[in-house]
Amino acid sequence: MKLKQFYQQTHDLIQLLKVQFPHITVQMLTLAFCRSTPNFIVLFGYSRILDLLLTSQFQAAIQVVTIMLVSSYLLSFIGNWIDSYLQGYEFITDEVIMSQVNYMSFTMRYDIFEDNDSMTKVRAVSNRMNATGGTGSFLQIIILLCTNLFSALYAFCFVGYLFYQAMQYSFYLVLLLLLAVGCICLGVMILKRTSAYYEDLNKRNIHNNSVFSYLLTTMVNVEYKKQMMINRMGQLFEKYFKNIIKTFHVYLDFSKRKGRYESVYNFVLSIFGACTYIYIVYLSLHGYLSIGSVLLYAGAIQQLIQYISGCIISYSDAVFQLDYLNYFTDFLHDESIRTTGSLPIEKRNDNAYEFCFENVSFHYPNSEQLVLSNVNLTFKIGEKLALVGQNGAGKTTIIKLLCRLYQPTEGRILLNGIDIQKFDFNEYTKIFSPVFQDFSMFNISAKENLECGHHNEEKDINAIIADVGLEKRFTSGHDGLDCVLEDLNSEGVKLSGGEAQKLAIARALYKDAPFVILDEPTAALDPFSEAEIYENFDKLVGGKTAIYISHRMSSCKFCDRIVVFKDGKLVEDGNHDSLMHKQGEYYTLYQAQAEYYQQ
Repeated sequence: MKLKQFYQQTHDLIQLLKVQFPHITVQMLTLAFCRSTPNFIVLFGYSRILDLLLTSQFQAAIQVVTIMLVSSYLLSFIGNWIDSYLQGYEFITDEVIMSQVNYMSFTMRYDIFEDNDSMTKVRAVSNRMNATGGTGSFLQIIILLCTNLFSALYAFCFVGYLFYQAMQYSFYLVLLLLLAVGCICLGVMILKRTSAYYEDLNKRNIHNNSVFSYLLTTMVNVEYKKQMMINRMGQLFEKYFKNIIKTFHVYLDFSKRKGRYESVYNFVLSIFGACTYIYIVYLSLHGYLSIGSVLLYAGAIQQLIQYISGCIISYSDAVFQLDYLNYFTDFLHDESIRTTGSLPIEKRNDNAYEFCFENVSFHYPNSEQLVLSNVNLTFKIGEKLALVGQNGAGKTTIIKLLCRLYQPTEGRILLNGIDIQKFDFNEYTKIFSPVFQDFSMFNISAKENLECGHHNEEKDINAIIADVGLEKRFTSGHDGLDCVLEDLNSEGVKLSGGEAQKLAIARALYKDAPFVILDEPTAALDPFSEAEIYENFDKLVGGKTAIYISHRMSSCKFCDRIVVFKDGKLVEDGNHDSLMHKQGEYYTLYQAQAEYYQQ
């Protein structure tokens, strides 16, 4: 990882944490200063005390001791005080990062979110945080890196002054400087090689890390427990775990390689230190340095070696810790993954909205096969529109495009003559109340599932619950609609499939949007039950625009208009009677299904 990239990612992380901890940068730098300075105060103090004692300046020696002790203890006290604050931060820094990751996932375009590669990278943030100790561990390494940098700077100043004093011995000085430069270059080379290898290692193991996380989650999920027990899947899972653990052995090999590199580097630094010690002794024997100065410079050189090595190691550790944020910062700065558009939706008292599909074609990402081909369709407010056709005909894709979950590959969709991509996404989605085929209920209260965080003063939530036939379900318990669904706690309410469908319909009714969509949420039911739900739902939505999707022709006979899709193309458009009289695709499908739904 390049230094500029490292700085940018560290800066992004700190800026993100500043929202919760405004003074974290100052606190970290102050702590590093307080940790690094006392060592050199003591080192300088000892050298001065020794020179003063050898010249019988006892009063001055006592003053130096006093200043050294007071300043060292004061800095240590301030450092410990700040450290206690930063340790408290460590408990919630990971939550700050993960909440931002979750927020980015929430604002991400649906097609990006649905892409396996994108979500693997998002999951990699969480997996790598767990593997590396999280953000709190990274902050401690950054503080250690800053401490090593401050300490190396102090030591460099002392050693630099030593070299300045001995300029007349330039030949030996040049040799030492060349050796020092060689040590730094060797350290940078080792750092680059280990960092590049580690980054490549993590990229190659993103999939394995995701599989490992999935297996751990699945093993403790009660939904899979029956299948695992009855089908005796233990050996299968054990095989997966063993295969993944084998791939993790490459990290052990990396640690061994990194250890060898660091051993070579420390050996070279030791040679540099030994040569510098010899140089100091030489200067002392020729009377250029006092006994105290020998102690000072010998200690400074030892510290310089230690802290240069510490800078290399802590920077390397920080790069490894920061690896998981590569994907995080990519998403943070990538505006292409977010929805576009800024226009507000026109507020019309007459609700005169008209949608128009103009030559719309579409294929899913990573596929060239068209799911929709040159679709032209217009519908207005107040219509009861049915989209029918066999499975895979493109009905649900139409709804995904309409709701801006995907963008057309070709053509465009207009709302009152304006391309829907130009509207603000949050504003745009307010006009739809969909019930998708794969609807979900969240492990929160029934009321929160209905409101979705948006209280509607104009709607009576209890009346809606009664309309969909759930009043007994949520009045029999003492919590009513405040009861928690599923397994968020031990008292969570488990809804049946039919109850969940009714609650999903109630959610759409409560939103009170001008366009209501029913996208085959009853596909698992028999034809008679589905037709009954559709007709009851039609009564509940009243004069709103309702779009019904089904592969069963009989479920939508009551609609004002029926649009028939086949192989991604719009092939017929009309009401039930006109399409039956035409004896085309709709008629053929209706007759083929008649034995299942005709009374």
